[in-house]
Amino acid sequence: MSRKPASLEHTADSVLPDQCVCSFEAVTQSLGKHFRLKPANLKSSGIRQANKEKRPAQIMAAAFEEFTQKGYAAARLEDIAKRARISKALIYVYYPAKIDLFYAMATAFIEPMLQKRLEFAVDPNRSAEDQLREQHNFFYERLVNDPQSIEFFRLIVAECGRVPEIAEFYTQNFVGVKKTYVYDLIRHGIARGEFHPHAHHHLEGVEDILSAPAIMMFVTRMVTGNPDIYELAKWRQTHMAMVLGLLRTPPDAGGASLNFTSQTERP
Repeated sequence: MSRKPASLEHTADSVLPDQCVCSFEAVTQSLGKHFRLKPANLKSSGIRQANKEKRPAQIMAAAFEEFTQKGYAAARLEDIAKRARISKALIYVYYPAKIDLFYAMATAFIEPMLQKRLEFAVDPNRSAEDQLREQHNFFYERLVNDPQSIEFFRLIVAECGRVPEIAEFYTQNFVGVKKTYVYDLIRHGIARGEFHPHAHHHLEGVEDILSAPAIMMFVTRMVTGNPDIYELAKWRQTHMAMVLGLLRTPPDAGGASLNFTSQTERP
């Protein structure tokens, strides 16, 4: 029976000798935007407590490097401990098994993207198109144009067929996830007259239309190892034009062509 994904806030109260001598900043420098912790209060808790609060992120940053370089099966907790400069036993204080560490690492990695989605609220004083573009551009920059994201999803794709728990993690977080904020933006655009009055008929499945071309570019970059195989800016502009054409065109069971030339990409 598979475990549920571990929480990013997972900590342990066990008291062990402080064996973490590495610099948190050094370990997480390249992954800082993915593995974040609240700043410790050194006056009240002291250096030992500060190190303890930083330790989960240290372990997750080391796990990210080990998992993405060697794959889930080949990654060893001993090697993760060496990267973080702690003992293997200390990992078990926070994560009972390797899959728990993977869940925590993966959850922390995608947390900024999920948090942005949860925190988004439609601004009634701004156009729906402008807000949709902002979300669209964030998705491209955070997924397609981020080297760590490419490494992370290469790991997910490679291991889903071998590790059921990883396939379950992907399914829970990415497959069929309804993007309520997109629906709210489309309704806002209809109310402002930016989108066709019947654009709400396009709501079902719109999240796939918003993400599929970006994912195609992402996978192609991942497989070929060539970040310049497509021109990112042009691809993103064409994708946005396709989405806006869909929202401005009345639903047509006959499959009429969409208007992709009504507006151009704004800087």
